[in-house]
Amino acid sequence: MRFLTLVLASLVFLATLSGGEPQVRSKQSSADRWNQFRGNHQLTGVGSSVPAKELKLVWTYEAGDSIESSAVIVDGA
Repeated sequence: MRFLTLVLASLVFLATLSGGEPQVRSKQSSADRWNQFRGNHQLTGVGSSVPAKELKLVWTYEAGDSIESSAVIVDGA
């Protein structure tokens, strides 16, 4: 009985180790991808890629007061 308990506990432990989510690779280079807010562990918010030559304003919001925040852009939108 003790041996069976040890085997079952070992199987449960091994199952929890392999239960992570699969990683999906993007077609973008790692220099262009920001996997976290503001780009890196130092939170510099500076990218190595060059921005588009012409940018266009796609929406505005009249808040009526100041807002302190940072833009979040994913896949160009």
